[in-house]
Amino acid sequence: MDDEATELTVQAPKRKRRVTVRLAERRHQIVIVEKDGEFRCIPVDELDGDKVPSDVWDAGQPFGEKWEEMDFDVTAQTIADLWRKMGIWTIEELQAQRNQAYQAVCGLAREALIRDLKRRL
Repeated sequence: MDDEATELTVQAPKRKRRVTVRLAERRHQIVIVEKDGEFRCIPVDELDGDKVPSDVWDAGQPFGEKWEEMDFDVTAQTIADLWRKMGIWTIEELQAQRNQAYQAVCGLAREALIRDLKRRL
């Protein structure tokens, strides 16, 4: 028998690479987290502060629409044209008709949203 001590090499477990995310919303045992403009659903217990293991991020379910990419064609010029058609030319007229003016802008936004949703479907 050999009297020399046998050396054992024990390797520490590799730490998983972690990515930084922003918590967007918590829904019971799931959280919606965001990284670089992309949202994913992951189990709440995988979130450690603002970090998640990269493999958890990669396996996370993509979530939500990219509303930032909406084709929203309401511009300041569109609103100005609408208000002028309504007889709103001055701040005083806007203040006097503010409810109607705001409702008209909401109507424009609603129509633009409907057009974009139809395009997406």
